Amino acid sequence: MSNHSINIEREFDDEGEIKKYFNTEKKLLEFVKEEMIVWSEYNNNRKKYKNGDFNIDIDNLDFGYSLVEIELMVEKEEHAKEAEEKIINFANKYNFNMDKVPSKGEKYFEIVKPEIYKQIWGDR
Repeated sequence: MSNHSINIEREFDDEGEIKKYFNTEKKLLEFVKEEMIVWSEYNNNRKKYKNGDFNIDIDNLDFGYSLVEIELMVEKEEHAKEAEEKIINFANKYNFNMDKVPSKGEKYFEIVKPEIYKQIWGDR
């Protein structure tokens, strides 16, 4: 099992794709207000950088957590493994720490709502 903190995610930035994903015809703002709840709320001071095909985001969150995300976008899911290898090589080249790190959501609960964190993740 890998120590690396690599997440493969699907992102939508088109309203039609988002509505299709959630299977709704409602306006997005209406859908969000009626169907979703706020589970965390924080501000993120993000700095964005580019190096070739890599997008590098440095996030400084207002609850005292910071992290770096390295992204390489692919059009097809079958290219994800190759992209993962490229990200690992890029991170190693620049001496980024590739240890598994908590997600923003997990760290939010650990710091801001520890009682909920313990219910979800237990005592780590």
